[in-house]
Amino acid sequence: FFLFFKVQSFLSELEIEFSRLQTQASLKSVFDPLEAEALKVLNSLTLKQKVAQLFIIGFEGETLQEFEKFVSEFVPGGVLILSRNIASPLQVKVLNYNLQKLSQATLGLPLFVAVDQEGGKVCRVPYLTCKDLNQAKSQREAFELGKSLAKELRTFGFNLNFAPVSEKALPQDFIQDRAIRGKDRVNIINSFWQGEKEKFVFTTLKHFPGYTGIKFNPETKEIPKVEDFNLQDFKGFENFDLVMLSNVVYQNFDNLPFSISKKGTKLAKSFFGKDKIYLPDDLSSLALKKEFGLKKVIELALSSNLDMLLVAGYPNPEDVKEALNYALKLYQEGKLPLKDLNKKVLKIIKFKLKNERYF
Repeated sequence: FFLFFKVQSFLSELEIEFSRLQTQASLKSVFDPLEAEALKVLNSLTLKQKVAQLFIIGFEGETLQEFEKFVSEFVPGGVLILSRNIASPLQVKVLNYNLQKLSQATLGLPLFVAVDQEGGKVCRVPYLTCKDLNQAKSQREAFELGKSLAKELRTFGFNLNFAPVSEKALPQDFIQDRAIRGKDRVNIINSFWQGEKEKFVFTTLKHFPGYTGIKFNPETKEIPKVEDFNLQDFKGFENFDLVMLSNVVYQNFDNLPFSISKKGTKLAKSFFGKDKIYLPDDLSSLALKKEFGLKKVIELALSSNLDMLLVAGYPNPEDVKEALNYALKLYQEGKLPLKDLNKKVLKIIKFKLKNERYF
């Protein structure tokens, strides 16, 4: 009887929420065609499809068939292509094309196809430009580097670059050789963003508010803890469309990692603006799982008002399946409100529709 009551309660909540969305669509369509179109798409999605839109995931395999087998009917909001997905230039192009086609055919929505092509030490796709942005001697050089890289990324089917590493780095920091350095750092980074934007590739501001002062790999050993951060390090970066939050506990700010903290997301949105897509650094990092367990990490992330969740599933791809299924369960059982889910997914849909040239 209790199970029956829970199911009935959930179905009733679905019906109420669907009715609310239809009313909302009717009222807003008069004033905002983009809102009306996004609401129409939202109303066409199942609960499982909505939950999947919240995720940018890594996966195992080099073909569409392997991807479909891996995700088991989940069509995510985005994918992250890693070395394990790359065999040859043609294979990458075909994979990305097929992934984009799958999303469009299934949902009528485009897919974020992401890669870490930072340049220098971190270049996931060996066939693309790998010049270190620190080698740019002027803003014009940085712009041209971003533009040429974006042109190549587009040729391979990528539309989202998780780069550049934008926080200030100290000489002994783990990220020191990946971070953009020098007195003209802000202008160099912004010029690179402008170059990628010209060829319709999203650039990501990462990592806010930074891995500054951390001397070990923050993904494997333990969750890094530092006393505080300096917002002044990120002044001048207001134009980025996506912002990635760092998996760091800033002890004078909150006892949770900034990336899964309500206070953290609130501060980020206040600092940069609410119209951007906010996502965490990889939630499947060994350090986070060791401290909280993956399920708790996902629950905290979904509760923190992030827009999307990054789950790379490296080195363990099964983390992706666990994260997707647990997120779905949280909404099915009413542990997280459907109203919040619809709000998040609506924002993602609007962002994708508004920026259709990027897809």
